[in-house]
Amino acid sequence: MKQPSAKPIQPGFIFTRRLMLSAGSLTDEAPQQALSTLPGMVGVRLGADKVQLRYDASQLHISQVIDCLGALNIQYRDGLLARIRLHWYHYVDSNAAANANRKETHCCNKPPKGY
Repeated sequence: MKQPSAKPIQPGFIFTRRLMLSAGSLTDEAPQQALSTLPGMVGVRLGADKVQLRYDASQLHISQVIDCLGALNIQYRDGLLARIRLHWYHYVDSNAAANANRKETHCCNKPPKGY
C-alpha cells in the first residue's frame, strides 16, 4: 500500500532490471511482497532463479534492492557478468537520480540575453 506522502512516479525514470539469483534462492512470495513495498517500485516478477524489477530510479536505487534481498537471505549470482551488470545498474541509477533531482535547466538551451 502506498503512503499518501510518497513522491509521484516519474515515467521518464522507470527502468527495468533483471537480477540473476543463486539456484533455489526463491522459495516463497515473501520477496515479492518485500520488494513491492519499496518506494518507487512499479512491478516485481519472480522467476525460478531471477527477479525482474521495474522501478522509478529517481526514488529507488539498485543498492536498496540488493539490501532488501540480502535482508531476506537471497543471494544474487556473483559471476563476472553479474558484477559488471550490477555496477552498470548502479552507475545508471546514480545518473538518473542526479538528473531527476536537478532544478536548473541546461545553459545550452537558453538563448543569450538581449535578443
